[in-house]
Amino acid sequence: MKHILVPIGSTENAQKTLQYAIDFASEINAKVFVFRAYSVQSKAGTMKNVDAIIEKETNLYLRTMVNICDVKNVEIKLISAKGSVVDSVEAIDQELGIDLVIVGTKSNSIKEGLFLGRTAGSLVKKSNLAILAVPRKL
Repeated sequence: MKHILVPIGSTENAQKTLQYAIDFASEINAKVFVFRAYSVQSKAGTMKNVDAIIEKETNLYLRTMVNICDVKNVEIKLISAKGSVVDSVEAIDQELGIDLVIVGTKSNSIKEGLFLGRTAGSLVKKSNLAILAVPRKL
């Protein structure tokens, strides 16, 4: 295993999930790709460069998340992509060859009966990649 993809959302456990992935990568000498998807709905009269602004904010968020982690000499790359998480993960896999996806189990949903959030659940159901779901309470 050389390439680990970590989709990062806006949950309170995102930093813990990323730190878990970095710790894991450190043990097996793997590279970590920190990823966040974004979408933009354009409407008439909106700013022309809204895509660029959202991409910049997404990259800033990813850098902030990495900066608060102990990176342990693990090589970390940031990836932001416009579109759905599952489609973006598949495209990243085709380009880089992802060996493992490490993802948090919960989303921002108030539905406590759900074990997997939207991102983790979609990846488990719709991708052929190995998924490691990190529990909320480490």
